[in-house]
Amino acid sequence: MAKETIRRSREKTVDLIIQNMKVDRETASETYDLFLTALSENGIPSRTGMENIIRAIKSQGRFVERKVAFEDVADDSLAREVAKQTGYKID
Repeated sequence: MAKETIRRSREKTVDLIIQNMKVDRETASETYDLFLTALSENGIPSRTGMENIIRAIKSQGRFVERKVAFEDVADDSLAREVAKQTGYKID
């Protein structure tokens, strides 16, 4: 599962963040740590985790001119349905 690979492979994931987001290693490491807060056991993105990611992106000077809401960056409806159908407990 992708989220388990992300959890187990910090360095690989940090390298991918550096490549895709064009940031330095320190920023990528901080982004990785914040991203982990968005990963839940049932696969549904948490609002707190996504808000942390939004804050990290804004700290890089991106999207600072507007308020970015959870709904702007995540749609948890599919993840909730899949979690429900596969027997995960959802809130």
